[in-house]
Amino acid sequence: MLTDSQGPVRPAAGNSLADLAREWDKVAPLRRQQVSAGKDLSFKYVLLPSVRELLDGCNRKRVIDLGCGIGELTRELANDSGSVVGVDVSPGSIAIAQETCEQTANLAFHTCEVSEFARRWTGPAFTAAVANMSLMACPDLDAFVQAAADLLSPGGCLVATITHPKFWPLYWGYADADWFCYAREQALAAPFRISAETTDCITTHIHRPLSAYLDALAWAGFAVDRILEPYPDQEIQALYSEPWQFPRFLAFRAARTAV
Repeated sequence: MLTDSQGPVRPAAGNSLADLAREWDKVAPLRRQQVSAGKDLSFKYVLLPSVRELLDGCNRKRVIDLGCGIGELTRELANDSGSVVGVDVSPGSIAIAQETCEQTANLAFHTCEVSEFARRWTGPAFTAAVANMSLMACPDLDAFVQAAADLLSPGGCLVATITHPKFWPLYWGYADADWFCYAREQALAAPFRISAETTDCITTHIHRPLSAYLDALAWAGFAVDRILEPYPDQEIQALYSEPWQFPRFLAFRAARTAV
């Protein structure tokens, strides 16, 4: 159980994609407020810099943002990429993304589940894919990662960020719960929260051990070449209400091998 300021985390039933889309539809307006007000410190100072670092040297001619949410990262990617496509299962999130990014000519959004989008896509292969904090929200990790591989050209890179499988349970306070087991995949429900704000909206994320991510990547034909455990420097840590005791996120880059 977490403290009152964090809210409880509890085991959840395996939600369908439709259920997850409804959850994120409710969160989308709150995300818009958080991002526009600069409240999401981890996105601005930890996740975005990690994605940029890992994309350095990747071919950015055609980029796809898998699980793009309200498009805050997608818009950033469009600033220095050829063309960018954002895909998300939440209609509410995509509606906000389209509204806030309507002046960005090299950017398009689609309301679609990632695997379905991969099956339908008839355009040229993408040269890079980004999955920022979306792998933990997909019920079928293998299908998501395989879809990313199908969308990428050989040698194309997948850059992803996730909650740290080892340290996130410690940060949220459920690592010692009698129902939690690190080695087991498990859906968890909790109030959506950033370090500066807790909301009343319940969202589901799926805990998986690190080996599950590495296995899914290997089976889909990816080769991991970099892993980061980003940690804010002292100046940035001072902006948080409490110091980081350990890395909260994990970021990696993997290249799609030739077939």
